[in-house]
Amino acid sequence: MSRQGMKDMLREQNTFDPIISEAENGAEAINLMSKEPFDLVLLDLEMPKMNGFDTLNTLRENGNESAIIIFSFHSEELLIQRILNEGANGYLSKGVSVEDLVVGITRVLNGETYFEGIDQY
Repeated sequence: MSRQGMKDMLREQNTFDPIISEAENGAEAINLMSKEPFDLVLLDLEMPKMNGFDTLNTLRENGNESAIIIFSFHSEELLIQRILNEGANGYLSKGVSVEDLVVGITRVLNGETYFEGIDQY
């Protein structure tokens, strides 16, 4: 799913009224988040310059407490477990339906975790 596709999906549903900022890579995301607070960050695992794990770890080390959902084409249970262990609040696959996207975002914004495909979380 592209950033544009994600933005379109979020704007078309009626659950949120998102204010969307976007970054080309992890370094840009960290810079952007250092300037303003975000309720939720949708972070791609595979980005240029700095991957999602490095970005997530840097944000957490810098004290950023924004809710973070990781997106990836990969859905192996060990990878999802690593995403959880490294401090993300959720995981969604890039093939996620609009309904699951809304459920995941809603749960994470409500202080819960949401890891698509892993029932015990």
